[in-house]
Amino acid sequence: MQFREKTYLSFTFFSCPAKMGEMNGLERMDRNMEKKTKNAAAAICLFLLSAAFTAAVVLFDVAPAGPSGVPVGFSRLNEAVFEAIGEHRVWYDITECLGFCAIAVMAAFALAGLLQWIGRKSLKKIDRPILLLGGLYAAVIALYVIFEIFVINERPVIMPGESKAEASFPSSHTMLILTVFGSAPPALAELFPKRKWLSALRAAAILLMAVAAVGRLFSGVHWCTDILAGTLYAFTLLSLYVAFLKKSTC
Repeated sequence: MQFREKTYLSFTFFSCPAKMGEMNGLERMDRNMEKKTKNAAAAICLFLLSAAFTAAVVLFDVAPAGPSGVPVGFSRLNEAVFEAIGEHRVWYDITECLGFCAIAVMAAFALAGLLQWIGRKSLKKIDRPILLLGGLYAAVIALYVIFEIFVINERPVIMPGESKAEASFPSSHTMLILTVFGSAPPALAELFPKRKWLSALRAAAILLMAVAAVGRLFSGVHWCTDILAGTLYAFTLLSLYVAFLKKSTC
């Protein structure tokens, strides 16, 4: 009888933590799935909002505006903001530099993926965050090409060396910088979890994203609706990236 009690107690002692661990694993999986669902829902909502805003720019208050006299949507709003802010070359130069920095970040991740592909001899063995970044960057390029073909708005100014105003909707610089700098911290957090420098990296990314959006507006080479559209499309892509980034864990 005494032996049976000890056996029962021993079995209980070892089995309970296993069950608790299993429950914790299920809870973590449920939380991950919930986060992925929320991120996917956010991406869908942002995409619909971006599409609706694009349609509104095409249809609402389209009239000639700005020094170049090109027809733009939300013409009165855009012209009022442009006249209030004006042109500032220094902000143009700053955002151009940020654009080159974003391209450098893209190149660094692309090089990391290429080296992994060569070293591991399989595309499937490239780290998931880097593979997904490749898809994210491809989406940014695709959007840029689409809006270069189907021009919605043109710049409020004619750039030096150009004979006419270029396509400006959405702001490709804003979309590029926000997407690249916004996706780098979650990618690196997956690759290098629990590193102390991640918090500083996130703060720096947010600061650079804010400078890029505000600076591009103050540069005077875009309408305010261009900046807003670039921001919307960037956050749509970022939501999709984060939704696909997190894998369910057992």
